[in-house]
Amino acid sequence: MSDDIEEPSAGSGQKLRRAQEITQSVKLSPVAYQIASQYARTSNSPVMISGIMRIVEFL
Repeated sequence: MSDDIEEPSAGSGQKLRRAQEITQSVKLSPVAYQIASQYARTSNSPVMISGIMRIVEFL
């Protein structure tokens, strides 16, 4: 195993800038935003409920 540090490639900066451009240009549609915010308010999914029940049974 070597402790040598690899030099960054010439395209690393370009890839980083491109990734930043992509993340800045992504926008949610109004419908997707409404669905996402609605799910966040009602986060009692079946998985959450069964997990809570298992914790209660354990205690």
